[in-house]
Amino acid sequence: RSDLHLGDLVIDVREEVSRLARSIGHQQSPAYYDQTQGGRVYLAPRVAATPPQGSANVAALPPPASAPAQTPQQQPATPRAWLGVRIQQVTDEVAESLNVKPARGALIVSVDEGGPAKPAGMHVGDVIVRYDGKDIKEMRELPTLVAETPVGKTVEIVVVRKGKEETLVARLGQVPQADRKPEPDKKPEPTKKPGAEKDVAALPDLPADSPFKEFFDDFFKRRQETAGDRPVIAAKVLGMDLTTITRALRERLKIKDSVNGVVIAAVEPGSPAADKKLKPGDVIVELAQDAVSDAAAVQTRIDQLRKSGRKTALMLVANPAGDMRFVALPLP
Repeated sequence: RSDLHLGDLVIDVREEVSRLARSIGHQQSPAYYDQTQGGRVYLAPRVAATPPQGSANVAALPPPASAPAQTPQQQPATPRAWLGVRIQQVTDEVAESLNVKPARGALIVSVDEGGPAKPAGMHVGDVIVRYDGKDIKEMRELPTLVAETPVGKTVEIVVVRKGKEETLVARLGQVPQADRKPEPDKKPEPTKKPGAEKDVAALPDLPADSPFKEFFDDFFKRRQETAGDRPVIAAKVLGMDLTTITRALRERLKIKDSVNGVVIAAVEPGSPAADKKLKPGDVIVELAQDAVSDAAAVQTRIDQLRKSGRKTALMLVANPAGDMRFVALPLP
């Protein structure tokens, strides 16, 4: 027929299916036509009205008027396995800093306290290079392999830690329910001394030619910095102004109590730090896999890396909310 359309063909097929169903005793059985499976037609029992699992673009034939309406039954969700780590890609710079040759695997940036990875002995900075006998070349391969593993299975995981391979054993758990959210950190209200705000904010109103103006300007500037109104820059490293975390600075930037390290106060435009998307308020937690607590320690560690011939400095950086990532900065 010259006027045949796709819709006409579907109608014809459905009518033929209904006729076929009646001829073999399925007068009240729903049928499913799957366009993705070469036009296969499925006949379901009278008690079921759900198409085969995995079928797509499914059209269900309506039952005869005399038959009761069928309600599709919802299939229960399949439980998914859970390892309990956050990971990122291993770049060439990161691989050089961690002595991973060649660059491969999935770099662990955080380990969930209640996850299977914690009792298995996995650490931040480990690089997973083999999972259950399968090599991990790209980060994206690991989540797929974990998802395909049955919940409760015990698997061997090979990690590179400080340049050496170690084999760990983990028993996979089940992905936690999405509605289980951790309670937000409760921070105690800061205690303010009576008159403290007045002392810090009140600048003397002195004439410009007063011999005491310079003295008082310097005095109150120092008081403001001590009170946390303006961070004191302790070091300038790799295009970043660094300062120590104070209670006032933590409250102003809303840095979680669990985040400790050195605060980035400013980032020089066009610097390697700016290219890596580092920004004021980020916290350097580790440098070359060593924890840092003040800006002087960062400068000392950078000097040591230069003397040892390293080309990059690997930093574990957290944002105020506590989300972490590794950043490799080139050493000039």
